[in-house]
Amino acid sequence: MKTIIFPVTALLAALMLLMGSSAMEQSQTKSRILIASQRTEFQEEVSKLLTEHYKSKSIGTQVISFNSLRNVKEEEWGAIVVLHGWEGATAPSSLATLIKSAKPQEKVIVVVSSETGSEKITGVDGITAASMKSEAPDVTKKLIIRIDKVLK
Repeated sequence: MKTIIFPVTALLAALMLLMGSSAMEQSQTKSRILIASQRTEFQEEVSKLLTEHYKSKSIGTQVISFNSLRNVKEEEWGAIVVLHGWEGATAPSSLATLIKSAKPQEKVIVVVSSETGSEKITGVDGITAASMKSEAPDVTKKLIIRIDKVLK
């Protein structure tokens, strides 16, 4: 009888572990932030400030090249920050696809930087900024407000 109980107990323990790890994976996904950047001086500073802020809250961040955006699986991230330099009135196709597929769409937060700081991508509710390193702290504060709403 002991040999029958042990495998059943082990099976139950394994099932409980799997169920717990699944919940833990979902929780970890919700508290992960992806930052896609074109790696300008301004964008590097915003990335650094965001990473430092969320590190103190034990929320992981990862910075990737903007060119890798097409490979992103949005469901793996709690929030996705896209730092994009002004290149036209419409969003690049990889960004537009990501925004359309995101659930909720608000989890994709776009910062469009330009010389004047007033240009926007048509159809994207983004944050606009002048592409100056001195603007990075203010932009980061705006990003943190949006990210915190999404991660709740």
